[in-house]
Amino acid sequence: MAGLIVRVALFTFLSVSSLQILCAGEGAKAGKPAVKAAEDYAIQLHRPNKPGDKFRMEAKGSQMERTETKEGAQEDEELNSFLFDFNGTITVLAVTHDGSVKKVAMEVEKFTLTEEDFTFEAFPKGTRLVGFFQGRDEIYQVILEGQQEGRPVPAGMELDALRSIVNLSREDSANDDVIFGSTQRRKLGASWDFNKTAALADFKRDGILLDANKTTGKTILAEAVKVGAIDCLLLKGEMDATDFQPPLPKEFRVEQTTMTARYTGKFPLDTRLPELETTMEAKMSFRAKTAPAKGQPQVQIASTRHSRKTTRIIPLTPQK
Repeated sequence: MAGLIVRVALFTFLSVSSLQILCAGEGAKAGKPAVKAAEDYAIQLHRPNKPGDKFRMEAKGSQMERTETKEGAQEDEELNSFLFDFNGTITVLAVTHDGSVKKVAMEVEKFTLTEEDFTFEAFPKGTRLVGFFQGRDEIYQVILEGQQEGRPVPAGMELDALRSIVNLSREDSANDDVIFGSTQRRKLGASWDFNKTAALADFKRDGILLDANKTTGKTILAEAVKVGAIDCLLLKGEMDATDFQPPLPKEFRVEQTTMTARYTGKFPLDTRLPELETTMEAKMSFRAKTAPAKGQPQVQIASTRHSRKTTRIIPLTPQK
């Protein structure tokens, strides 16, 4: 879940793991509990991928950012909000040392964005893209027929949506088991604290300094369910932080920051299979201002960001 909770939380804040490959069939729905509550289970959240894995992804979600700025007597408010709906084929091109996805190729079947009740096509059917990291930046390019170099997707809603949909990992990213996993077997209903040291280090790499005394997180083994014919464990993760230092220019003094992240995932008991369904939500807000300076107007910023995503993926290559 670190690949999702931490990466999505970072994306929500930076307007920035693992890519889960779902093995559910079309129309799969949760059914009756698959196992007895008295049993205990090994917890394995991270399910490694490999180059060549190919699957169909369905992802829907939303992003909202509201920013209020005051510079001297001048005030300004900006609201950016949209919904995304993606359906397409994704091929894993490269993975990190532990099998997290760091480069993908995408072919669009459907990709729409909705802003202020107006729905439009982000990219037409058949568009091919590639996503990868260039340093610390997550880059997406449109691949044109007959050309080796892709055309970069510029900053905007399309790029923000792509980064939210795919959630690539870097080599130094902590995987799900490192932050939210458990080395002990657990019974249904059990909960355990997350690996705070690893979580703080992951955020620090992206310039966000969390206070260990004001950051909490845990995982809950909620229940046993079926997705189609597959026996799964329903796991829930959460993370909360206050009074942390966001990546703002040094001239700004932070007055207030809050972050919450919530995650739900269905993990097959057969650990050869990946996570089947994912829901992720993250909220962040901060207030900051510059110190008074002679001859310079004070700048004040208040920002709120909220992202939500649900994902289902159907593999197109046999699982071994």
